[in-house]
Amino acid sequence: KDLYLMYLDTDARENTGIAPLMKGLMEVENCENINDFVTACGLLYREYGCDVLCYPYIAPDIYDSSTYTVYLEQMDLLYPAEDLLNTADSAENMQKVIAAILEVYGSETEDAYDIVSMILDIAKSTSDIQTMDITEAYNSCNPQELQEIFDNVDVLSMLEEFGVGNAEQ
Repeated sequence: KDLYLMYLDTDARENTGIAPLMKGLMEVENCENINDFVTACGLLYREYGCDVLCYPYIAPDIYDSSTYTVYLEQMDLLYPAEDLLNTADSAENMQKVIAAILEVYGSETEDAYDIVSMILDIAKSTSDIQTMDITEAYNSCNPQELQEIFDNVDVLSMLEEFGVGNAEQ
């Protein structure tokens, strides 16, 4: 009930403004390289619960429920997978959103088509739970194999930034 009442207190929200978000916004604004971006993503995840690109969580291992493992989950696709696959408008709108984001960050907006194509591929491979291959969905990797996938980022440092701790255990 308290959370609900806080949500309804629009005067307090207006008075507070975006001040609580400034630390995260400044962290993203000051990124100069991929390592800075990973640090910013970790901060956004730890302090705001906002997943950017991917996020880790710890849960029982699907192959051995007596142990726990770290899972990396993909970010939300911005639109439900069904909408992306079945409605051209959603894919086109997503392309516009991605282009606008790329423009803000000074990147080529033409890349938006490739990014949306990649997101559509992800949606296709994850939208039908009946046909999904569990070994592909959970693509088990040790830290060294994961490092080969994320070849431009120090994986152990990335997991540390996301609050996972020592992922080698």
